[in-house]
Amino acid sequence: MLIDINPPNLPVFTVDLNPQRPGSEPTVEIGRIDREKANGDLQHAPVNNTGGWWAVDDIVFEVEGKNVTKNHSMIFDTGGSSIISVRPEVADAYYSHLNGTDIGNNGTYWFECNTPLIDLTMHAGNGTAVWRASLLDGGKGVAGRKYPHFVVLVLNEGGELTKVVDVVCTAIIHASENGPWNVGEAFFKAHFAVFDYEEPAILYAPFN
Repeated sequence: MLIDINPPNLPVFTVDLNPQRPGSEPTVEIGRIDREKANGDLQHAPVNNTGGWWAVDDIVFEVEGKNVTKNHSMIFDTGGSSIISVRPEVADAYYSHLNGTDIGNNGTYWFECNTPLIDLTMHAGNGTAVWRASLLDGGKGVAGRKYPHFVVLVLNEGGELTKVVDVVCTAIIHASENGPWNVGEAFFKAHFAVFDYEEPAILYAPFN
């Protein structure tokens, strides 16, 4: 990761984890905003930092055109992983559109690997952020993983034990009843993010 420290003209730092730009590597810049990285205007979301986090309140999630929650708070941080941690009603609404969904432990959901994923939309501040299905797809190894759902041992015609595995997939959207809830690394792979520590606020836009 590159850390570019500019003369402190602006009380900001920016995060660029765009994996699509040729020759790029993760970059944090301090003191300036490279607006050429943003596709369109930067959207603005006030930050509630009373807990010491870069948290945004009053977030609304949308799944397949339907709002599924109000007054959700999200921390704009990777959480150290690609996992998007949300309240259970958000995860339930998302996975209800996938075939063969089953709820596992620790907020994990399982589904049939041949099921196409859908986008997840988040309204934060005066803007909208979208996690495209391609970033959530457990079948491509980008964010999720394939797991054996259960294992059955059977006798084949030769009298030998054969392992039969039913493989299912999981995406990076996990449920947490009490938080903390965070946008995960995938948000920063899809959006240019500006952290304004004077206001404080988060500014964001899809990558150019």
